[in-house]
Amino acid sequence: MSDRNDFNAEQAALWRYVEHLWDLSAGRDAAPIREALHPDYAGCDTSAPAPHDREAAVSAVLGDAPRLVDRVLHPLSVRVYDGAFGVVHYRYEATVQGEAI
Repeated sequence: MSDRNDFNAEQAALWRYVEHLWDLSAGRDAAPIREALHPDYAGCDTSAPAPHDREAAVSAVLGDAPRLVDRVLHPLSVRVYDGAFGVVHYRYEATVQGEAI
């Protein structure tokens, strides 16, 4: 597991961005979430059988989706390559509408 205290400046910035994305999700405002994700975004959702695109990611936190109440993120690996590309692996604990997932 990665220790945040050992992150270099690039890794720390990337990790802060992951936390920022979760904060945006909690805010449930589509515009800043959409703006924060690359147009060609592809990501995974634990309840989906395959990766989803940017619009599916935005929809996943709006409307009838459970409201994020609290979260704890645990970085496992934060890598930045040539200052231009990064990959983050992490586990999380989230409380949504009183239900832990």
